[in-house]
Amino acid sequence: DLALVLMTYRATPSNGIPSPAEMLMGRRIRTPIPACPSSLLPLYPEKSFSKQLQARQ
Repeated sequence: DLALVLMTYRATPSNGIPSPAEMLMGRRIRTPIPACPSSLLPLYPEKSFSKQLQARQ
């Protein structure tokens, strides 16, 4: 199913950068891949992280 593939792709972090879904919602989203429930709790990134992303661009 294309929707599940896209959801899993958007929920996957890479190279120390949170996933796109995590940056948007401030928490990890549920996927069909098993995850620890505590990892799904909201965690808002620091402002310094936003500055790091802007510096990379």
